[in-house]
Amino acid sequence: MEAWRLGHRGELDGVRALAVIAVLAGHAGLPGVPRVHVYGVTLFFVLSGFLITSLLLEEAAEHGRIRLGAFYLRRAYRLFPALLVFIAALLVGSRLFGLFDPDEVGRGSRNALLYIVNYARIDGQPMGPLEHLWSLSVEEHFYLVWPAVVVAAFALLGAQARSWLVVIAGVGLGASTAFGLSLLGQAIYVRTENSTETRASGIILGCVLALYMHDREGPLLPARWGAGIGVLAIVALGVLSTDRWMGPVAQYPVEMASITLLGALVLAPSMLNERFAWAPLRRIGRLSYAIYLWHVPVYLLVGGELRTLSLLETVVACAITWGIAEVSMAVVERPFLERRQRSGRTQAERRAPVPVV
Repeated sequence: MEAWRLGHRGELDGVRALAVIAVLAGHAGLPGVPRVHVYGVTLFFVLSGFLITSLLLEEAAEHGRIRLGAFYLRRAYRLFPALLVFIAALLVGSRLFGLFDPDEVGRGSRNALLYIVNYARIDGQPMGPLEHLWSLSVEEHFYLVWPAVVVAAFALLGAQARSWLVVIAGVGLGASTAFGLSLLGQAIYVRTENSTETRASGIILGCVLALYMHDREGPLLPARWGAGIGVLAIVALGVLSTDRWMGPVAQYPVEMASITLLGALVLAPSMLNERFAWAPLRRIGRLSYAIYLWHVPVYLLVGGELRTLSLLETVVACAITWGIAEVSMAVVERPFLERRQRSGRTQAERRAPVPVV
């Protein structure tokens, strides 16, 4: 059977847009969606696992091997330049202009460059406008481990690699979910929401979906229902949840809703594919990394504190963030993306996700 291929999917940029819009709304504190930013994070994690695994499998199918060093180099081209510019701007703004606490920015910068912001948050370290980079740390841990596991599986197991990867991913998914659920009754939400061990379940679930699709053909759900169910479930959880009632337990149904959405969009196209591929949404999705990096310090400067912004302050802050993201794409990210193209990346990697939220 011919291997299933993802191909170019403009609607997946729309999915990124949905996730980052959820983050913007939740961090602004818009009424009626108290924790929707957390679910935007979860959607990004699932999407990241799905896309990274898909491109690794497609590179193996196209070339018979996966160049791990080249993979990490291309990730560095994509992620580091914008992050370094962001950190440099905050260091200058805090030390020369007093925009933020210099100690918090310095601490957050060190943790961000080491990709340990998530564990620093668990440890209670204040990092001001860099605390939201915890999710980048979780994703970087995934980037360091999973591609190496995939490469080792193909090198050692050959044709049996995919089957064993499903087993490995299943064990990891079960362990992460079990560990996360074991913590829910202990009221230590900061750990369940930030640690790589507990948040890995969404990323691994995305990996499992990619492995499934690359071995099978046909829709997971009827075209009319799958994507709609996923969108409605994510929106409903964002609206209905509260800190007291849901806590991190909603992570798991949101992960399942995200898988339902992605599976339906890529295997059972419907009218929602066109909606997600709407040009403005695709633009937001392509800018989502820079939007995520910059929105928290902008929110803090405009509103003084997260989740307390008025509607007018939210509109102003989002407009400023969008402008900065456009500049970041044009001046920082695009030149390095073009260099990455010249570095010999595979066609599949042109869809590679960026960690957001």
